[in-house]
Parts: sequence; C-alpha cells; structure tokens
Amino acid sequence: MKVKKTKPKKKTKKEPAKMGRPSKYKPEYCQDIIDYFSTPYMDQEGHAAPPPYFMNFALSIGINMDTLTEWRNKHDDFSAAYSIAKEKQLQFIMNNALLGGYNASFAWRTLMNLHGWREKQDIDNKITLPPGLKISFDVET
Repeated sequence: MKVKKTKPKKKTKKEPAKMGRPSKYKPEYCQDIIDYFSTPYMDQEGHAAPPPYFMNFALSIGINMDTLTEWRNKHDDFSAAYSIAKEKQLQFIMNNALLGGYNASFAWRTLMNLHGWREKQDIDNKITLPPGLKISFDVET
C-alpha cells in the first residue's frame, strides 16, 4: 500500500475569543459627562442645587463606578472628558460655598474627600536668637 505524503498545514493565528459582555461604552458619553456636570448652581427657587456626583452619572447611564473607572483608563477621549467634569464639580462646590449655598464645613469636607484638598501648615522649627543671647541647658545627675 502506498502512503501519500501530505504537506503540513500552515498554522494561522487565531484571534483570542472575546470573553464577557460587550462594553456599553459610547463615544457620546464624553459630551454627556461634561453636560451632566454643567448644571446650574442654584435651583429655580434660589436654593443651592445638590452637587453632581460621578456615582449618580454612572447610575444615570446604567453602569457602576468600576466601569466608569475602566473607561477612564481605556479611552483617552473619555479620560479627558472625565477630567473636565471633575474640574466642573470642583468649581460647582466652591462657587456654591462662596455664594452661601453650602455650609463651609460641608464644602471643605467634600473638597477634601472628592478632590484631595488638604490643610497645609507651615511650621518653622528653626529658632533664631537675638545677637548676644545664649541658651544653655544644665543637666542634673
């Protein structure tokens, strides 16, 4: 019996199978997040409006905060829009505090938690003595 020699088949690169659900990301979310954080400072009755939060934006488009963070890391355009929204949130809270719409303590704590504000104290621990004055410490044994 005669055996036929066959050529080995060429291996082709297979695309890795995509796992999981397709992303809900849409490029229009870039403008949506900026619009969401562009809300008026005061409501129609002249009261301070509640500040916009990223968690509420995420819920409004049907995702959670982890997904929002993932989009920031994956999509440069969304990351830029997120940064603009963050600045708008900062401006919103500061302006409402300055206009008297928010309690100063609330505004300060919110800015500390959401924007990394910290109280800085400049401590100068160098002591300069007037000319001619000397200090000595007597140690009793």
